Order: sequence, then C-alpha cells, then structure tokens
Amino acid sequence: MSSPHKTAEQIAAEMAALQAIKPSLPPESDWGDDISAAVDAQIAVLRDRLTLNEVYEAYQGCTYTLHRALRAHFWAAGKLAPLAYSPAKMWASTLTADDQLPPPAPAAADAMEQQIQAKGADVAPRVTVADVEANIASEHYGTADHLGDLGLIKCGSDERPQSLSLLTICVLVLKNGFTVTGESACASPENFNADIGRQVARANAINKIWPLMGYELRSRLGGVTR
Repeated sequence: MSSPHKTAEQIAAEMAALQAIKPSLPPESDWGDDISAAVDAQIAVLRDRLTLNEVYEAYQGCTYTLHRALRAHFWAAGKLAPLAYSPAKMWASTLTADDQLPPPAPAAADAMEQQIQAKGADVAPRVTVADVEANIASEHYGTADHLGDLGLIKCGSDERPQSLSLLTICVLVLKNGFTVTGESACASPENFNADIGRQVARANAINKIWPLMGYELRSRLGGVTR
C-alpha cells in the first residue's frame, strides 16, 4: 500500500537533504552517468512540483537523470512502497558499504568454477569464466528509448512508448568482432535502477557467449576446419 502525498514540510526537508548530500557524492557513476545532474533534477521536481508528463518532457534526453527525477516525483506523490527509500536516502545508501549492490554474476560463476575444480571436472580443455571475460573487447549499455530512428510499428501515435526507457540493453563486442546482446526489462518505473538493469542485461549477454565459445572449442578439438 502506498503512503499519502508528502506534505510541504516533508518535501522541503527532502530538498534540504538532497542539497546536503550532493557534495559527498561522486560527480559520475561507475557507468559515466552525471550524478550531480540527477540530484539537481530531483530537487527541481520537488521544488516545482512537476507532473509526470512534465518530468518526462524535461528529462527524456537522459535516461539516468529521468529515472532519478521520476523517483522524486513518485516519492512526493506517495506512490512508492511504504518502506522504499526517499531520494536522499537512496543516495546515502550508495555511500554506505553495507547497503551497496551485491557484486554481479561473476561471484556465482566463481563459486561454480571452484566446485568444478574441487570435483576434478577440469582435466580436459574447457571454457572457463576467465576465458569468457577475456573474449570481451568492449561493453556498451543503453535503454531502448535511445536506440535511434528505428521507426514505429503498430503504434497509435508518433511518440515512443515511455516503457522503452525501462528496457536496458547490453551489447558485448567480442574479440573477433561478433556481438551478443542482453536485456533487462522493468515493469514498474518506480523500481527502475540503472545499475541493476545493466548488471542483469550483462549477465544475460554473457550467457550467450558460453555456447558460442563451447562450439568453437569443440570444433578445434574435433579437428573441424572451415
């Protein structure tokens, strides 16, 4: 159940909290996103009481900033879950080691690697986690609303659906130039988190590399020539 609309006093306190925490935050995220701009957007949303449409119009040019601005809007409107972090508390959690996101998929992959070695299942050539990671030449991330002019198919208007900004896409370019993709879709705008989206999308892209490298290794072992 959602909490009621925030009062003017609560909104003023939240704006002050955002102003106070801003100097403690890094200027950019690990992915190169402008954190300062995102905080400023949240303050503007709260100060000007922007409507949902106004938030989209003002910040649709940057997905990272847009979703931080949306969180501020939903928080002020009382549309977040009762225990959900306020905008300022969300930023504060990134400065606390205990509240940081867990490491992405390699942690689980490393555990499987240890089990493979412990059970003696590594006596012959095979594809390892290190092999997969070493085969990645570059990584590229974005959301579907920034895919460029792909055209509109079966769309009732000239505007792109807002849900495209909730679809995170990861493109991994392999050393031979081949590309694999991974996606992460979020159903509720209130739950969108760019870092989690990128982690999930990357893990899904990584899963597509394994069979490719496994096929390549089997071909070499079988003496298959092209």
